[in-house]
Amino acid sequence: MLVASKFIPRKVISVALSSYFYPQREREWEKGSSLPLKCIIPGIASPITLFSTVEFSHKHEKFEPKVIDPSHILTNVRRLVLNDSIEGIRMSAWEDVATKDNDILNMSLVKEPIADKQNVEFAQCIFSEEVQSVMEENGDAKEAEFVLKMRDWYDAIDKGGLEAIDRVKKLLALRDYLLSRSRFTFPPSKSSLAGGFSQVTFHGLVMNVDTRIHLYSLSNKSTYNHRSIGTLSVESFFGDLTSMAPTGCPRSVDIPSMIATVTEMNNYRLNPEGRCFAMATKKTTVYPTHELEDQNVNGNVYVYFT
Repeated sequence: MLVASKFIPRKVISVALSSYFYPQREREWEKGSSLPLKCIIPGIASPITLFSTVEFSHKHEKFEPKVIDPSHILTNVRRLVLNDSIEGIRMSAWEDVATKDNDILNMSLVKEPIADKQNVEFAQCIFSEEVQSVMEENGDAKEAEFVLKMRDWYDAIDKGGLEAIDRVKKLLALRDYLLSRSRFTFPPSKSSLAGGFSQVTFHGLVMNVDTRIHLYSLSNKSTYNHRSIGTLSVESFFGDLTSMAPTGCPRSVDIPSMIATVTEMNNYRLNPEGRCFAMATKKTTVYPTHELEDQNVNGNVYVYFT
């Protein structure tokens, strides 16, 4: 049926059409999923309904989970917050925290969000527990809740020593928060989705959570190292290749020998006991480092990130 009337706004017609087609498109998407969209996690009362699914590559004959590195997402959300680009989240709440206690949050981190955009420690400061406490004292409940959700999400991925069930609960808390701000039967604008989040950031956060939930069902022992799901190791490797090229762009003919050199260099760098010479390779870090700590429990050795 064709609706044509100057008395009915286009926005209303778009909402009606999307509400009509959404259930059908959703069923088609669910039918084409390679994995069940309901995941059972021990300790969670009901099955988890997933928003996204893991793609199956027929070319490589395997599942290919795809996620944006959590460090990049965290720093990107920090930039959005301090640019006042998230609907319902006021940047002025962070200004009030910096004004009230400059030791907790330096005003320069709030006023200059462009500075050192990829610094994870700066982003963690923006979403720290101390910042949340001051926001609650100031009456900024929405901003304090957002800080809590973002911090718990990143802790679930990056913090060592957490039980698997606690990680899942923290991950789901952020996903549920994001989905509660969304109306899927309403057509989003071209530039935003989920209350001011860009589509890339919103999908990156939700898919990051859903992919990690999916991996519990795919792993042999229903557990895995969350910090292994990311792109930093690959980025570091290609960064080393780039730094070795005089022009910053390696030539194809040089790639084999450069890969051999970088592999040998990283082997010595990451295994200092295996070399008999001095090697200064440490630079100023952008991402926080975590040392390994071995713990013996009931005769089994467990490795934790501390």
